[in-house]
Amino acid sequence: MIKCQDPKVVHQSTKEIAATWLALGLDPTNVTFYRQSDIPEIPQLCWYLMCVAPKGLMNRAHAYKDAVQKILILVKIMILEWLWVCSHIQF
Repeated sequence: MIKCQDPKVVHQSTKEIAATWLALGLDPTNVTFYRQSDIPEIPQLCWYLMCVAPKGLMNRAHAYKDAVQKILILVKIMILEWLWVCSHIQF
């Protein structure tokens, strides 16, 4: 998933990633470079797999655990802010 929505930054990042792979010795005669966003079947397959993937498998994925942790931190902050606001309201 791309966190940045700026097309110029995404385009530059794509070029930098390809250049990094080439600099590390990836042989372009033996591999094919492609962007996942250019192939519609990739998000379709991803959607299907997300519909059928057991929750236990997702719990073991580092990216999923990180996203859940970030959401929990935001929820805790929002609750603390709400409690602070409520404590300063005079009825």
